[in-house]
Amino acid sequence: MAADAFKPEPVRTWMTAAQAAGYVGVSLSHFRKMVKDGRMPQPRMMGARLLRWYRPALDEAALRLPCPDGTCYTGNLARVSQRV
Repeated sequence: MAADAFKPEPVRTWMTAAQAAGYVGVSLSHFRKMVKDGRMPQPRMMGARLLRWYRPALDEAALRLPCPDGTCYTGNLARVSQRV
């Protein structure tokens, strides 16, 4: 098998809904529910019908999601987002 068969796709700064859902690790329908209820950010309009999600905004929103045991990181999210 060729070595390039395992090259990961580069992480994009601006993503479609499907790419953003995959990045966050949920299905597209669940991602849309999360956007609708405010757990994930709203998209940016790149054109009349062209919507894209900003990766650092997805990172920050994901870090704000609750944890089952309450031990999640609650410190400086801006500092964490810069490293991602």
